Amino acid sequence: MTVQIKITNGTYRNQPVEGLFELAKEWKLGVNGGFVTVVNDGSIEGAGDKARVKVAQDDFEMFGELAGEYHAPKGKDKVVEEFEETDEEIINRFEKTFSFVDTMTAAAQDGKILGLVISGPAGIGKSYGVEKTLEKKNMMRVIRQEPEHYELVTGGTSAPGLYKKLYENKKAGQVLVFDDCDSAFWDELQLNMLKAAMDTKPKRRICWMKDRVFKDEGGDPIPTSFVYEGSIIFLTNTKFDHCRSAKIAGHLEAIMSRVHYMDLRIDSLREKLLRVKHVVGAGMLNKHNLTEAQKQDVVDYVYENVDYLHELSLRTVLKVADLAMIASTKGAWAEIADETLLSKNGLIRKTIAKRELAAA
Repeated sequence: MTVQIKITNGTYRNQPVEGLFELAKEWKLGVNGGFVTVVNDGSIEGAGDKARVKVAQDDFEMFGELAGEYHAPKGKDKVVEEFEETDEEIINRFEKTFSFVDTMTAAAQDGKILGLVISGPAGIGKSYGVEKTLEKKNMMRVIRQEPEHYELVTGGTSAPGLYKKLYENKKAGQVLVFDDCDSAFWDELQLNMLKAAMDTKPKRRICWMKDRVFKDEGGDPIPTSFVYEGSIIFLTNTKFDHCRSAKIAGHLEAIMSRVHYMDLRIDSLREKLLRVKHVVGAGMLNKHNLTEAQKQDVVDYVYENVDYLHELSLRTVLKVADLAMIASTKGAWAEIADETLLSKNGLIRKTIAKRELAAA
Protein backbone atom coordinates (compact mmCIF):
# COMPACT_ATOMS: atom_id res chain seq x y z
CA MET A 1 0.00 0.00 0.00
CA THR A 2 1.29 3.42 -0.92
CA VAL A 3 1.07 6.33 1.48
CA GLN A 4 -2.22 8.19 1.45
CA ILE A 5 -2.51 11.81 2.53
CA LYS A 6 -5.71 13.51 3.60
CA ILE A 7 -5.50 17.27 2.98
CA THR A 8 -8.03 19.45 4.76
CA ASN A 9 -6.72 22.91 3.84
CA GLY A 10 -4.24 23.11 0.97
CA THR A 11 -3.78 25.19 -2.18
CA TYR A 12 -2.43 24.71 -5.68
CA ARG A 13 -1.82 27.94 -7.60
CA ASN A 14 -4.24 29.73 -5.28
CA GLN A 15 -7.05 27.21 -5.80
CA PRO A 16 -8.20 25.28 -2.71
CA VAL A 17 -7.24 21.61 -2.46
CA GLU A 18 -8.75 19.08 -0.09
CA GLY A 19 -9.41 15.37 -0.11
CA LEU A 20 -7.56 12.06 -0.11
CA PHE A 21 -4.56 11.65 -2.44
CA GLU A 22 -1.67 9.28 -3.03
CA LEU A 23 1.52 10.81 -1.67
CA ALA A 24 4.39 11.21 -4.17
CA LYS A 25 6.85 13.13 -1.98
CA GLU A 26 6.77 13.90 1.73
CA TRP A 27 6.11 17.30 3.27
CA LYS A 28 8.95 19.82 3.03
CA LEU A 29 9.40 23.35 4.27
CA GLY A 30 10.18 25.73 1.41
CA VAL A 31 10.83 29.45 1.16
CA ASN A 32 7.12 30.20 0.84
CA GLY A 33 5.88 27.62 3.30
CA GLY A 34 5.41 23.90 3.50
CA PHE A 35 4.29 21.69 0.63
CA VAL A 36 3.72 18.07 -0.38
CA THR A 37 3.72 16.46 -3.80
CA VAL A 38 0.67 14.32 -4.53
CA VAL A 39 -0.54 12.19 -7.42
CA ASN A 40 -3.25 14.18 -9.17
CA ASP A 41 -6.46 12.16 -9.45
CA GLY A 42 -7.93 14.73 -11.82
CA SER A 43 -9.46 16.92 -9.14
CA ILE A 44 -6.61 19.47 -9.13
CA GLU A 45 -7.23 21.62 -12.19
CA GLY A 46 -4.24 22.83 -14.18
CA ALA A 47 -1.88 20.24 -12.69
CA GLY A 48 -0.28 17.32 -14.48
CA ASP A 49 0.09 13.79 -13.15
CA LYS A 50 1.54 15.22 -9.93
CA ALA A 51 0.92 18.46 -8.07
CA ARG A 52 2.92 20.35 -5.44
CA VAL A 53 0.30 21.40 -2.89
CA LYS A 54 1.00 24.12 -0.33
CA VAL A 55 -0.20 22.95 3.06
CA ALA A 56 0.66 23.51 6.72
CA GLN A 57 1.68 20.53 8.85
CA ASP A 58 -1.50 20.81 10.90
CA ASP A 59 -3.71 20.61 7.80
CA PHE A 60 -3.00 17.08 6.61
CA GLU A 61 -2.86 13.51 7.91
CA MET A 62 -1.05 10.49 6.48
CA PHE A 63 -1.46 6.75 6.79
CA GLY A 64 0.52 3.86 5.33
CA GLU A 65 4.28 3.45 5.09
CA LEU A 66 6.57 4.65 2.33
CA ALA A 67 7.83 1.66 0.36
CA GLY A 68 11.34 0.81 1.47
CA GLU A 69 11.48 3.51 4.13
CA TYR A 70 11.00 3.59 7.85
CA HIS A 71 11.05 6.74 9.92
CA ALA A 72 12.31 5.83 13.38
CA PRO A 73 10.60 7.56 16.31
CA LYS A 74 12.63 10.42 17.75
CA GLY A 75 14.35 10.18 21.09
CA LYS A 76 15.02 6.45 21.05
CA ASP A 77 18.05 5.00 22.69
CA LYS A 78 21.14 5.61 20.52
CA VAL A 79 22.26 2.02 21.10
CA VAL A 80 19.04 0.78 19.51
CA GLU A 81 19.33 3.18 16.56
CA GLU A 82 22.88 2.05 15.83
CA PHE A 83 22.10 -1.66 16.10
CA GLU A 84 22.92 -3.52 12.89
CA GLU A 85 22.23 -7.08 11.78
CA THR A 86 24.15 -9.18 9.32
CA ASP A 87 22.36 -10.51 6.24
CA GLU A 88 22.36 -13.98 7.80
CA GLU A 89 20.83 -12.66 11.03
CA ILE A 90 18.07 -10.88 9.12
CA ILE A 91 17.18 -13.98 7.08
CA ASN A 92 17.17 -16.09 10.27
CA ARG A 93 14.86 -13.51 11.81
CA PHE A 94 12.52 -13.84 8.84
CA GLU A 95 12.45 -17.61 9.35
CA LYS A 96 11.45 -17.25 12.99
CA THR A 97 8.97 -14.41 12.47
CA PHE A 98 7.00 -16.11 9.71
CA SER A 99 6.95 -19.38 11.63
CA PHE A 100 5.44 -17.41 14.52
CA VAL A 101 2.80 -16.06 12.11
CA ASP A 102 1.80 -19.66 11.33
CA THR A 103 1.70 -20.55 15.04
CA MET A 104 -0.41 -17.53 15.99
CA THR A 105 -2.80 -18.08 13.08
CA ALA A 106 -3.38 -21.69 14.15
CA ALA A 107 -4.00 -20.47 17.71
CA ALA A 108 -6.61 -18.01 16.40
CA GLN A 109 -8.38 -20.84 14.57
CA ASP A 110 -8.36 -22.85 17.80
CA GLY A 111 -9.92 -19.93 19.68
CA LYS A 112 -6.87 -19.48 21.90
CA ILE A 113 -6.13 -16.03 20.45
CA LEU A 114 -9.04 -13.64 19.87
CA GLY A 115 -7.21 -10.82 18.08
CA LEU A 116 -4.02 -10.70 16.02
CA VAL A 117 -2.62 -7.74 14.06
CA ILE A 118 0.24 -8.38 11.62
CA SER A 119 1.95 -5.24 10.33
CA GLY A 120 4.30 -5.04 7.37
CA PRO A 121 4.66 -3.35 3.96
CA ALA A 122 2.65 -4.50 0.96
CA GLY A 123 3.88 -7.41 -1.12
CA ILE A 124 6.15 -9.18 1.35
CA GLY A 125 3.95 -12.24 2.02
CA LYS A 126 1.84 -11.29 5.05
CA SER A 127 -1.26 -13.09 3.82
CA TYR A 128 0.39 -16.18 2.30
CA GLY A 129 1.25 -17.95 5.55
CA VAL A 130 -2.04 -16.97 7.19
CA GLU A 131 -4.12 -18.39 4.34
CA LYS A 132 -2.06 -21.59 4.06
CA THR A 133 -2.37 -22.25 7.79
CA LEU A 134 -6.13 -21.68 7.78
CA GLU A 135 -6.52 -23.90 4.72
CA LYS A 136 -4.66 -26.68 6.53
CA LYS A 137 -6.71 -26.24 9.70
CA ASN A 138 -9.93 -26.48 7.68
CA MET A 139 -8.90 -29.39 5.45
CA MET A 140 -11.10 -31.95 7.21
CA ARG A 141 -14.09 -29.61 7.05
CA VAL A 142 -13.60 -29.33 3.30
CA ILE A 143 -13.33 -33.12 2.96
CA ARG A 144 -16.59 -33.46 4.92
CA GLN A 145 -18.11 -30.79 2.65
CA GLU A 146 -18.73 -28.52 5.63
CA PRO A 147 -18.34 -24.72 5.57
CA GLU A 148 -14.84 -23.52 6.36
CA HIS A 149 -14.45 -21.74 9.68
CA TYR A 150 -12.67 -18.72 8.30
CA GLU A 151 -13.35 -15.92 5.83
CA LEU A 152 -10.95 -13.58 4.07
CA VAL A 153 -12.09 -9.98 3.56
CA THR A 154 -10.01 -7.91 1.14
CA GLY A 155 -10.14 -4.51 -0.53
CA GLY A 156 -11.81 -2.44 2.17
CA THR A 157 -14.96 -2.50 4.26
CA SER A 158 -17.85 -0.27 5.28
CA ALA A 159 -19.42 -0.02 8.72
CA PRO A 160 -22.57 -1.96 7.69
CA GLY A 161 -20.44 -4.54 5.86
CA LEU A 162 -18.19 -5.02 8.88
CA TYR A 163 -21.19 -5.48 11.19
CA LYS A 164 -22.63 -8.18 8.90
CA LYS A 165 -19.29 -10.00 8.57
CA LEU A 166 -18.82 -10.03 12.34
CA TYR A 167 -22.34 -11.45 12.75
CA GLU A 168 -21.83 -14.12 10.08
CA ASN A 169 -18.57 -15.23 11.75
CA LYS A 170 -19.54 -14.73 15.39
CA LYS A 171 -19.17 -18.28 16.67
CA ALA A 172 -16.18 -19.55 18.65
CA GLY A 173 -13.63 -21.11 16.31
CA GLN A 174 -14.53 -18.87 13.37
CA VAL A 175 -11.82 -16.53 12.07
CA LEU A 176 -12.22 -13.29 10.13
CA VAL A 177 -9.12 -12.21 8.21
CA PHE A 178 -8.97 -8.59 7.03
CA ASP A 179 -6.39 -7.89 4.33
CA ASP A 180 -5.85 -4.51 2.66
CA CYS A 181 -8.63 -2.96 4.74
CA ASP A 182 -6.67 -0.10 6.31
CA SER A 183 -9.40 2.34 5.25
CA ALA A 184 -11.37 1.04 8.25
CA PHE A 185 -9.01 3.01 10.51
CA TRP A 186 -10.48 6.26 9.17
CA ASP A 187 -14.08 5.33 9.94
CA GLU A 188 -14.95 5.80 13.61
CA LEU A 189 -17.87 3.35 13.44
CA GLN A 190 -15.62 0.60 12.10
CA LEU A 191 -12.87 1.40 14.58
CA ASN A 192 -15.26 1.14 17.50
CA MET A 193 -16.66 -2.17 16.22
CA LEU A 194 -13.14 -3.58 15.79
CA LYS A 195 -12.21 -2.50 19.32
CA ALA A 196 -15.34 -4.18 20.67
CA ALA A 197 -14.75 -7.36 18.67
CA MET A 198 -11.11 -7.64 19.78
CA ASP A 199 -11.69 -6.68 23.40
CA THR A 200 -10.45 -8.83 26.28
CA LYS A 201 -13.83 -8.89 28.05
CA PRO A 202 -15.46 -12.30 28.68
CA LYS A 203 -18.41 -11.17 26.54
CA ARG A 204 -17.70 -9.08 23.47
CA ARG A 205 -21.00 -7.50 22.49
CA ILE A 206 -21.30 -5.79 19.10
CA CYS A 207 -24.08 -3.24 18.63
CA TRP A 208 -25.65 -1.49 15.65
CA MET A 209 -27.80 1.42 16.83
CA LYS A 210 -28.53 2.92 13.41
CA ASP A 211 -31.93 2.83 11.70
CA ARG A 212 -30.83 0.48 8.94
CA VAL A 213 -31.96 -3.14 9.35
CA PHE A 214 -29.77 -5.95 7.99
CA LYS A 215 -30.72 -9.43 6.87
CA ASP A 216 -28.61 -12.56 6.84
CA GLU A 217 -28.12 -14.87 3.86
CA GLY A 218 -31.41 -16.65 4.67
CA GLY A 219 -33.34 -13.39 4.65
CA ASP A 220 -33.84 -13.25 8.40
CA PRO A 221 -33.29 -9.92 10.20
CA ILE A 222 -29.90 -9.52 11.90
CA PRO A 223 -30.31 -8.37 15.52
CA THR A 224 -29.12 -4.93 16.55
CA SER A 225 -26.68 -6.52 19.00
CA PHE A 226 -25.00 -9.88 19.44
CA VAL A 227 -22.16 -11.54 21.34
CA TYR A 228 -19.09 -12.06 19.20
CA GLU A 229 -17.02 -15.14 20.11
CA GLY A 230 -14.86 -15.48 17.00
CA SER A 231 -11.28 -14.38 16.32
CA ILE A 232 -9.92 -11.62 14.08
CA ILE A 233 -6.66 -11.44 12.16
CA PHE A 234 -5.93 -8.02 10.70
CA LEU A 235 -3.17 -7.72 8.07
CA THR A 236 -2.08 -4.12 7.71
CA ASN A 237 0.53 -1.84 6.16
CA THR A 238 0.17 0.59 9.07
CA LYS A 239 2.55 0.54 12.02
CA PHE A 240 0.25 0.80 15.02
CA ASP A 241 3.08 1.88 17.30
CA HIS A 242 4.30 4.57 14.90
CA CYS A 243 1.22 6.25 13.47
CA ARG A 244 1.67 9.79 12.18
CA SER A 245 -1.98 10.77 12.53
CA ALA A 246 -3.15 12.13 15.86
CA LYS A 247 -6.71 11.42 14.72
CA ILE A 248 -6.37 7.62 14.78
CA ALA A 249 -3.25 7.05 16.90
CA GLY A 250 -5.30 6.75 20.08
CA HIS A 251 -7.64 4.21 18.48
CA LEU A 252 -4.73 2.12 17.22
CA GLU A 253 -3.16 2.16 20.68
CA ALA A 254 -6.47 0.93 22.08
CA ILE A 255 -6.53 -1.94 19.58
CA MET A 256 -2.88 -2.80 20.35
CA SER A 257 -3.75 -3.10 24.03
CA ARG A 258 -6.43 -5.67 23.15
CA VAL A 259 -4.63 -7.88 20.62
CA HIS A 260 -1.39 -9.68 19.89
CA TYR A 261 0.59 -7.29 17.68
CA MET A 262 3.32 -8.54 15.31
CA ASP A 263 5.54 -6.10 13.42
CA LEU A 264 7.30 -8.12 10.71
CA ARG A 265 10.16 -5.57 10.78
CA ILE A 266 10.73 -5.43 7.03
CA ASP A 267 11.23 -1.70 6.78
CA SER A 268 14.36 -0.92 4.81
CA LEU A 269 15.20 -1.52 1.17
CA ARG A 270 17.91 -3.94 2.30
CA GLU A 271 15.43 -5.99 4.33
CA LYS A 272 13.03 -6.15 1.38
CA LEU A 273 15.80 -7.40 -0.90
CA LEU A 274 16.81 -10.02 1.65
CA ARG A 275 13.17 -11.06 1.93
CA VAL A 276 13.22 -11.65 -1.84
CA LYS A 277 16.33 -13.79 -1.47
CA HIS A 278 14.73 -15.62 1.46
CA VAL A 279 11.48 -16.60 -0.27
CA VAL A 280 13.20 -17.62 -3.51
CA GLY A 281 15.51 -19.84 -1.48
CA ALA A 282 12.46 -21.28 0.29
CA GLY A 283 10.97 -22.43 -3.02
CA MET A 284 8.68 -19.61 -4.14
CA LEU A 285 9.71 -20.11 -7.79
CA ASN A 286 9.52 -23.91 -7.83
CA LYS A 287 6.31 -23.90 -9.88
CA HIS A 288 8.03 -21.91 -12.61
CA ASN A 289 10.25 -24.90 -13.50
CA LEU A 290 13.35 -22.74 -13.72
CA THR A 291 16.90 -23.98 -13.29
CA GLU A 292 18.87 -22.78 -10.29
CA ALA A 293 20.86 -20.55 -12.63
CA GLN A 294 17.65 -19.02 -13.99
CA LYS A 295 16.32 -18.43 -10.48
CA GLN A 296 19.54 -16.63 -9.65
CA ASP A 297 19.12 -14.52 -12.80
CA VAL A 298 15.67 -13.52 -11.56
CA VAL A 299 17.02 -12.45 -8.17
CA ASP A 300 19.96 -10.68 -9.82
CA TYR A 301 17.61 -8.71 -12.06
CA VAL A 302 15.62 -7.46 -9.06
CA TYR A 303 18.80 -6.49 -7.21
CA GLU A 304 20.30 -4.76 -10.25
CA ASN A 305 17.14 -2.75 -11.00
CA VAL A 306 15.84 -2.04 -7.51
CA ASP A 307 16.27 1.73 -8.01
CA TYR A 308 14.23 1.68 -11.23
CA LEU A 309 11.28 -0.61 -10.42
CA HIS A 310 7.66 0.52 -10.12
CA GLU A 311 7.65 -1.34 -6.81
CA LEU A 312 9.76 -3.82 -4.90
CA SER A 313 7.64 -6.74 -3.72
CA LEU A 314 7.33 -10.50 -4.03
CA ARG A 315 4.80 -9.91 -6.80
CA THR A 316 7.57 -8.22 -8.77
CA VAL A 317 9.76 -11.30 -8.39
CA LEU A 318 6.97 -13.53 -9.69
CA LYS A 319 6.51 -11.27 -12.72
CA VAL A 320 10.22 -11.47 -13.50
CA ALA A 321 10.07 -15.25 -13.15
CA ASP A 322 7.12 -15.34 -15.58
CA LEU A 323 9.23 -13.53 -18.15
CA ALA A 324 12.20 -15.84 -17.52
CA MET A 325 10.03 -18.75 -18.72
CA ILE A 326 9.24 -17.20 -22.11
CA ALA A 327 12.81 -16.50 -23.25
CA SER A 328 15.91 -18.67 -23.13
CA THR A 329 18.41 -16.04 -22.00
CA LYS A 330 18.41 -13.28 -19.43
CA GLY A 331 19.31 -10.77 -22.12
CA ALA A 332 16.13 -11.62 -24.02
CA TRP A 333 13.63 -11.46 -21.17
CA ALA A 334 15.34 -8.61 -19.31
CA GLU A 335 14.45 -6.22 -22.14
CA ILE A 336 10.79 -7.14 -21.74
CA ALA A 337 11.11 -6.75 -17.97
CA ASP A 338 12.56 -3.27 -18.44
CA GLU A 339 9.51 -2.24 -20.46
CA THR A 340 6.91 -3.75 -18.14
CA LEU A 341 8.39 -3.48 -14.64
CA LEU A 342 10.40 -0.27 -14.62
CA SER A 343 8.80 3.11 -14.07
CA LYS A 344 9.04 5.73 -16.80
CA ASN A 345 11.57 7.75 -14.79
CA GLY A 346 13.37 4.57 -13.80
CA LEU A 347 13.78 3.49 -17.43
CA ILE A 348 15.20 6.90 -18.32
CA ARG A 349 17.61 6.84 -15.36
CA LYS A 350 18.75 3.33 -16.29
CA THR A 351 19.38 4.48 -19.88
CA ILE A 352 21.43 7.42 -18.61
CA ALA A 353 23.43 5.11 -16.31
CA LYS A 354 24.20 2.83 -19.27
CA ARG A 355 25.40 5.76 -21.37
CA GLU A 356 27.62 7.01 -18.57
CA LEU A 357 29.10 3.54 -18.11
CA ALA A 358 29.76 3.22 -21.85
CA ALA A 359 31.45 6.61 -21.93
CA ALA A 360 33.67 5.91 -18.93
